Amino acid sequence: SYTVGLGGKFPFDRKIVKIDISYAPASVLGDTFNFTLSMKYPGKISDEKRMVADRLYYKGIYYFVNEDYDKAIELWKEALLKDPDMEKAKDKIKETKELIIFRKKAEEGTPEKYKKELKEAE
Repeated sequence: SYTVGLGGKFPFDRKIVKIDISYAPASVLGDTFNFTLSMKYPGKISDEKRMVADRLYYKGIYYFVNEDYDKAIELWKEALLKDPDMEKAKDKIKETKELIIFRKKAEEGTPEKYKKELKEAE
């Protein structure tokens, strides 16, 4: 069996247009022909900013693992300044704030079962 494909990227009006065409014979469904046309809007953030945001995110993970939650949140907020669409940083900030609240309640004398669950989670 064989497949054939061809694709290309072309700049067009400050966008990148990508075209892909492929063909593959298939015995059960018959021959398959695919055509894909996509458009990318580069420039929202540069690759360099995205890389810096990723480094800040993973540095925040390091501080989170070492239980320095304030520093972790600070780094994730910095990452969001570089890449405002970084959903994983937004999620980690929310999760970490919830964890801080949960731990604070456990320390303030919330029922013993929560303290036990917290220790088991660690």
